[in-house]
Amino acid sequence: MSDNPSRVQEHKLNGSEGLISEILKLTEELSNFSSFEPSPGLNNVLNSISHLCHRTDVSPILEDQILNDASIITILPILRDLWAKSAGALEDSWARRILASGSPHQAQELLDTYPRLGNYKATIPIELGLISIAYGSFPSSIAMLGSGPLPLTSLSIVDSAAEKGQAVRILNIDMVPERIRDSKQIFNLLGDKYRCVSHQISDATGGLPDLSGYDAVYVASLVGNSDGEKVQILKNTARHMRKGAVIVVRSSTGLSRLLWPSFQADGGGDQACIGWPTA
Repeated sequence: MSDNPSRVQEHKLNGSEGLISEILKLTEELSNFSSFEPSPGLNNVLNSISHLCHRTDVSPILEDQILNDASIITILPILRDLWAKSAGALEDSWARRILASGSPHQAQELLDTYPRLGNYKATIPIELGLISIAYGSFPSSIAMLGSGPLPLTSLSIVDSAAEKGQAVRILNIDMVPERIRDSKQIFNLLGDKYRCVSHQISDATGGLPDLSGYDAVYVASLVGNSDGEKVQILKNTARHMRKGAVIVVRSSTGLSRLLWPSFQADGGGDQACIGWPTA
């Protein structure tokens, strides 16, 4: 008896060959955009990529087949770079909208509509709990590498700490001056609750500031475009921290490794390291 044609077609689409073909097609479509300013067409491509990379019905064996395919290895740096640029452009766009809102109330209302804010609100309390276990107490000071123009991690940390009756001091670090500028202005606009947040321009691959005064350091998922670069950044970060402090690494699992480098904590060094999948 011959196979049902529809099942054969479904197998091709959901097998490694079909998924690889789809990844290559979407990467080409994304590379054709001359600007990453949010638009319906760009959003459709990004949503398709995100949906594919966060599928839960792809087996580990199939994931490895895809990630080790020669054509995927070739385009991986391109896809990660394009994804990072589009993610940065989305945050830049939202930062401008929030700054143009004109009042703390309007800024907060607009911020509350950010598409991925719920992810941060859900994961930050869990992360703070893990940091507290690894460090031995609730962290009173946290640095954020790769904070961006719309520092949702820092905002959510301050909010979550306040809900627990805890005070926390935060340092946002980014290599792009314009993003540090926008972040400062957003925190100033949102009011006194966020006066505990400071900013510094610095490159995570080079001369970081002294981080020995911080209980924990976050490393954003978009910091480091390759697995090797991610490891070097983490080593450089650890050298600027004190013994016993905690590094929180925003990493990736499954097919989301197409978008961000993956990192597995090895338990070495003088700092506790928490590996955490990116939403």
